[in-house]
Amino acid sequence: LNWKVPTFDHRATRWPLLGRHVGVKCADCHKTARYRETPRDCFSCHQADDKHERRFGTACESCHNARGWGLWDFDHQKRTRFALD
Repeated sequence: LNWKVPTFDHRATRWPLLGRHVGVKCADCHKTARYRETPRDCFSCHQADDKHERRFGTACESCHNARGWGLWDFDHQKRTRFALD
């Protein structure tokens, strides 16, 4: 075990890395050494990817998921007054 190389198991935390987040470098999310300052919401990191331009709010996870940004699930029948027939 090399003490100079930090290891951390996100699976043992309240913020497990799922899907495509597993391959992200630590520094991409942890901008400072104070790890508690790292945002826990999707929008903080993905606002540049927001093709909806906030028209649907900032709760990206209500449609998108961690497996992949393009994998979305929106149920018009349940979530809107505009059912798709």
